[in-house]
Amino acid sequence: MRFLASPRFLKAGLRLLFHQATRRCFVGVRTIAVRNGEEVLLIRHTYRPGWHLPGGGVDPGEAPATAAIRELWEETGLVVRGAPSLVSAHIGRYLGLDNYVMVYAVTEFDEGPFDSPEIAETGWFTLQALPGKTTESTRRRLGEFFQGTAKDDRW
Repeated sequence: MRFLASPRFLKAGLRLLFHQATRRCFVGVRTIAVRNGEEVLLIRHTYRPGWHLPGGGVDPGEAPATAAIRELWEETGLVVRGAPSLVSAHIGRYLGLDNYVMVYAVTEFDEGPFDSPEIAETGWFTLQALPGKTTESTRRRLGEFFQGTAKDDRW
């Protein structure tokens, strides 16, 4: 549980408290990183169950695409080359707040080392071999992206 005392975790917690106290919504990003045209990068957090797309909150004054690049690097070590492509936008509820989630895709990046107390594990998976505990929202986003299933505005 060393991650609870890490500066990054504390900053994220303070940011969430600030959002709860001053705003009625939270804006987040998720990124579909695609390798070899068929593999997608998923993460497993240390503090919540399941496999997810990398992502997180948009900082005040930060553009969502910039947040997607930053969060992808912080959670996986991937360094994006070029601009991410906006795939879709969704709404959900998180801690009693409206949560708007922008989903981006990247195909050009460099893989580098990373060390994040938030991330327990990362992995590259094909759509046919996703981990059993991949979240439903992640499965829906991947289906929309790879298979062209109808987009759902709800996260």
